[in-house]
Amino acid sequence: MNTELTMDHGNKSFECNACKRHEQTSEAKFWCEQCSEAFCEKCNLMHSWMKLLMTHDVVPIEDVGCSTDGLDLREVSEYCRIDHRKCDNVKQIEEIVHSSGTYNSLLESLNDIKESTKTVLQTKEQEKANINVIGENTEEDAANFIQGIRSKLDICFEVFKKQLTAFRDEQNTRLNIRIRLLEQLIQSIEQWIKVIEVVQTSGSITQLFVHVETVKQQIEASIKELEHLCSSDTEIHVRFEKNKTFQKLESVDEIGSFSMEEREIESNELGGVFKMCSKIGICIPKFEDISIEYSRTIHFPRSKLTCGACIAEKFILVGDATTNQKMLHLVDRTTGLTISKTGITGDVKRLYFDKVLNRTFISCYSKGLLNADFKGETIAKINRMSFNTDFVGA
Repeated sequence: MNTELTMDHGNKSFECNACKRHEQTSEAKFWCEQCSEAFCEKCNLMHSWMKLLMTHDVVPIEDVGCSTDGLDLREVSEYCRIDHRKCDNVKQIEEIVHSSGTYNSLLESLNDIKESTKTVLQTKEQEKANINVIGENTEEDAANFIQGIRSKLDICFEVFKKQLTAFRDEQNTRLNIRIRLLEQLIQSIEQWIKVIEVVQTSGSITQLFVHVETVKQQIEASIKELEHLCSSDTEIHVRFEKNKTFQKLESVDEIGSFSMEEREIESNELGGVFKMCSKIGICIPKFEDISIEYSRTIHFPRSKLTCGACIAEKFILVGDATTNQKMLHLVDRTTGLTISKTGITGDVKRLYFDKVLNRTFISCYSKGLLNADFKGETIAKINRMSFNTDFVGA
């Protein structure tokens, strides 16, 4: 996005970018750092009403020093935007930036997120087109049905079309909201890419760190809002249903109705966007409704525990990577006592219990996968499974 502040040289005022796009002229009073756009008072008010944009930093226009490419490096903050009373495990910014590839590869990651978001946008645009086609086909079926008795049924037909139009408008409104959010995310990403390019070229390492962390928070907020909207989306099919009592014209108040069939979309449309976000340390969706309750402390003297898994309701299976002897412990959840234990080759990395098979799958730090069945309260023989050597671990 290439946004510039247009100056009226007569009175040294700036034009509102939003108004200018709609061929209107108004004096800019505010500047949004995230959007890199100037707004008049009316457009700034509309900007602040949108949930996706309400957290943006908006400053008076006179406080902004504008350069030829529309970006002043001073707009990229060198201060943490999160207010902490106390920060633990503090590291130097230089250490974090140099030890992690996230900051140097962020442009590539943002482009990946942008492309994934474009894919979702195209899907939603296609859904919108399909809704319009479905509506048109349904209307055509209704028109064919009333051909020959149109004079009697004009009023009923108009009522039907209004209902169908209301339905179509409702669906278009739903999809327009999602499409607009996706377009805004792409627009924001393009601006973030531009800012990062300038910061990497002319800015400080602190500016790069702070801006990257800010971008990650904004991406997370945007994707969570998209996930909230798209998680309940369904695939809609509409067809025209004829009125079977049509022959009794005197008693007919409507020509028919349209039925709607909803089918859940199995695939996660935002899965590609989530995957790209995970590469820069943004975990979406977060399981905010999950709570953890302390039960008890179980102590294993001289052990090096690596992982564990609940086995049904009664037991816990624990991996032990003690140097002299690798073990699997089967523990009673109620008493905390070890019921049985079995030696194993290699350090156990992950455990997964399949309730249906009553079998535990075991991954170690090697190109192999193991499994073990349970017989009563003991662990049966551990078996090595055939495994694709192109992959490692679980």
